Parts: sequence; C-alpha cells; structure tokens
Amino acid sequence: MIAPAHVDDEPFLWEVYFKTKHLPGLGTFQDGGICANCPVKVALRESSLLWPKSRQPNLVVSNLLSQGYIQRAKDAFLGSAAVDGSQGWREARDSVPEDLKDDVFRLDVALGQLPELDDAGSIEGLAALSYQIPDRLARLLLCTSFFFELDAEPLLTNELLCCEG
Repeated sequence: MIAPAHVDDEPFLWEVYFKTKHLPGLGTFQDGGICANCPVKVALRESSLLWPKSRQPNLVVSNLLSQGYIQRAKDAFLGSAAVDGSQGWREARDSVPEDLKDDVFRLDVALGQLPELDDAGSIEGLAALSYQIPDRLARLLLCTSFFFELDAEPLLTNELLCCEG
C-alpha cells in the first residue's frame, strides 16, 4: 500500500475515482465484480489498511438494490450464488467483530429489473424509491459529523481525563 507522508498530501476522491471499465472482447466490469457483490468484507479490510491505528470503523452501512422474485428465481435456477448480495452480506456480517455488529447496517430496496450502470435516465425513478432508515443509524450518522480538536495535551486529574479544545 502506498500512502502519503503527510495527511495534506492525500488525494481527493475525484482524483482517485474511476468509472466502470469496458474491455474489448471481455465486456464491462463494475467495482466488486461478480465475486464481491457485497463488498463489506473488502471495505473492512481496506479500512484497516488505510487507517491501521484505528481499532475499527465508527459505522458500516451497506445498501442493497435487490431484484424482484422473478430475477431471484432466475439467479437461483442458474446456480449463480456469486451474484447473491444477500449471501455476501450474511457472510460479511458474520465476520464482523461482535463489538462492531450493532454499528453495521444494511439498507434494502427491492427493484424489478436492474438498470444498466450507465443508464442516467433511470436516476429519477431510483431516487423516488424509499426505504426505512433505522433511528439508530440516523443518530450514528449524525454523531459521526461531530469532531473535537484538542488545543492542549489532556490532563489526568483525580482519575478524570480533562481535555481542552
């Protein structure tokens, strides 16, 4: 892994983002590929590499756009367990440390036919879909937006840690 020496030198998201790739003769590929349709395990591993001093992420959210019954039946008939994001989710959640499981969420939206990745015309219809966001997730997302910056080194007084910032 390559990392900058200083945090100010880290790239912006727009500098490292890449679009879906089309390889002549092979087809079009998306992130995660067919074998990582639920990339939670990959994300947790990359998180530990990017921030090795962090014990675990504050929050993990996975969003599933699932297909309807007909498509699921077709996938099952074809024996395509590799594309089952729900199975990947269960496996990923089983590998999450117990103390993090309460902060791991999956948001599911049932769809009929999935749009193509480059189908910009489907964005309006997808935006109109709704799902329930658990209250705990909403509170945790709000909490992650607060930061405390120390102005001085913390002091231990009478078994209490006093911080100024």
